[in-house]
Amino acid sequence: MLHDLRNPPAESVALPPLLKQLLATQTVLNVVSITFGVTMLVPGLAPGTVIAGIVVLNGLLLFALASILLKIR
Repeated sequence: MLHDLRNPPAESVALPPLLKQLLATQTVLNVVSITFGVTMLVPGLAPGTVIAGIVVLNGLLLFALASILLKIR
């Protein structure tokens, strides 16, 4: 394993499309979660409808992430 880390292949390895989708979904979910946390820490930063939208988006992204994870073997 250390040998592979010290001597990477000359060509980059292409990621499967499902893995790319997983990484993108995780990144968006992390950003939405951080946004929700910031709005909870700073009162009055965002109106209630925006916070509700963030929570709904967070839930939808969790379902999307679960479906991607079920497809991975």
